[in-house]
Amino acid sequence: MLTLKGTPPELADLYKSYKIMSEELFQQIRDRGESKRFPADSDLLAHAAGQGDTVFISDGYFKLKDGEKVIRLYSNGDFVNAVHPMESNWSLTSDLAAEVTRFQRRDFLSAIQDNPASLEQWITLQDLDNKINLYLCSLYMEEDVTADFVLREYNEGDRIITEGDEPFEIFEMISGSALVLCDGKEIGSIDTGELFGEISFLTGSVRTATVQAAEKCLVRVADKDSFLQLVKCNPQLIMSISKTLAQRVIRMNERMVG
Repeated sequence: MLTLKGTPPELADLYKSYKIMSEELFQQIRDRGESKRFPADSDLLAHAAGQGDTVFISDGYFKLKDGEKVIRLYSNGDFVNAVHPMESNWSLTSDLAAEVTRFQRRDFLSAIQDNPASLEQWITLQDLDNKINLYLCSLYMEEDVTADFVLREYNEGDRIITEGDEPFEIFEMISGSALVLCDGKEIGSIDTGELFGEISFLTGSVRTATVQAAEKCLVRVADKDSFLQLVKCNPQLIMSISKTLAQRVIRMNERMVG
């Protein structure tokens, strides 16, 4: 997800194009950078700003924040130009440890200028990034709503939800997949991009199934207050949840018929 609002198709297409091209460029110049792992809560701007360094995010997610308000989410495959922000209360931090490749300004400029194709890709990437930021600005200008969320990382075999727990949170699978278990038997799965845990969350009943990570997962979590804010700024979220519920009913009927 790019923002706390639902992502319009036009913005999703821009971002998809950006990701494909950024990964291609990184593969061409990766040997000119230095791989570095940042612990959770590190401020990427504080570490790299000033030198004008460019950072490529290899594994992790960073929130660009103005004070406590999340403006944009940077994730795997994004380049970040780490320059001093216009305001001192801006930060770029991650809830989790993250792996990045840091290019010093001189080395980065040399790498893209040595190859005309790389330079052209970088210019196109900057154009796409500007379009993405302008689109995000237009979304935030429509309604100034702050909603917070938490990112959690799970390894294969970890329980994300346990059967019988109280339903204090709703979940979105950012990356990875998970199994849905009832009494130890597999009854379904959760894939990237899916909401889950919504039935108990909305009804207030205890969790009726266990959700267990099938591989390394990154999950976005919202409590009830955050969820209400998300619905306020994105009423279509309710339609998304309704669609998810309908699809699960169809899959359950198919299994019963089978």
